[in-house]
Amino acid sequence: MKWMWAMVAFVAIAYLLVCASLYLAQRSLLYYPTPERQAVTADRIELAVDGETLKVWRIGSGDEAVIYFGGNAEDVSLNIEQLRWTLPHHALYLVNYRGYGGSTGTPSEPTLLGDALLVADYVLERHASLSVIGRSLGSGVAMHIAAERPVSSLILVTPFDSIASVAAGIWPWLPIDWLVTERYDSYARAADVSAQVLVVAAGRDEVIPRRHTDRLMTALPLGTQRLNIDQANHN
Repeated sequence: MKWMWAMVAFVAIAYLLVCASLYLAQRSLLYYPTPERQAVTADRIELAVDGETLKVWRIGSGDEAVIYFGGNAEDVSLNIEQLRWTLPHHALYLVNYRGYGGSTGTPSEPTLLGDALLVADYVLERHASLSVIGRSLGSGVAMHIAAERPVSSLILVTPFDSIASVAAGIWPWLPIDWLVTERYDSYARAADVSAQVLVVAAGRDEVIPRRHTDRLMTALPLGTQRLNIDQANHN
């Protein structure tokens, strides 16, 4: 009988250790900062926030502005030429999250969302209209902006309903709602969005299962458009 209780205790301790490991490591599992690039054909804007420096790339000009928020391991400067070609009559702002691309500090949900609002306010002071593009992790950041600021258009590329929901699909045997603090709950914020919305989904997305995009679609404003790229993967 003692061996059975010992086994139960061993399993319980192992389970608690796994829970603790996920809780403590969640930011390192979510964020993969990219190094700073020097040879970039764009204007460099530096914004001071909470003793840190946020670096933003700017290209183009015009009354209509677009802010781009990238994925969790993305060097946003690699999108500059494509965006310059695609949107030649817009002012384009590409945000380096804290710890990414020369921005100082450490990434976390509160800091990324707060910094995003700071950038949005900076852009709105200088342009007549604002659209926001967010890819993957950036879709959660873009959703927050569209829920809090007057945004005309919101483009979500390979988006999810929430990080907690995605994590629960990966570890269904863990109490994810208790463990995950970096949530980026786009599903909950969708009701606050009044912008025109386009969702771009990858047909072979191996990172964000389609059910998470489908669930997000049910919460977005009536008239939201969806573009499925059947042969595309997440990246």
